[in-house]
Amino acid sequence: MLVNTFDWQAHLSPYFQKLPQIKSYQHFSFDANRPGVVLDRTHSDAEPVSFQLLCDPEVLPTVVLCSCPACSWPGLGQADVSLFKDQAFLFR
Repeated sequence: MLVNTFDWQAHLSPYFQKLPQIKSYQHFSFDANRPGVVLDRTHSDAEPVSFQLLCDPEVLPTVVLCSCPACSWPGLGQADVSLFKDQAFLFR
């Protein structure tokens, strides 16, 4: 089964900015009363650090189902997919 992947970064980048040093944080929390704000912690006992992810807090992104284009990745063709299905049959 092939799963469609979508270019979320291109879709969301006009509305959101990247979280600096994201790999240094272990815990993230969000509050519906503060849209666009993430509270991050380096460990469970650390004081939370607040960061505004929205580029413009007054402009929330619209939610439109399937508005994000699917990525077309080079690689597997239909013949390769058929081969995987045949090989999977051997392991059942």
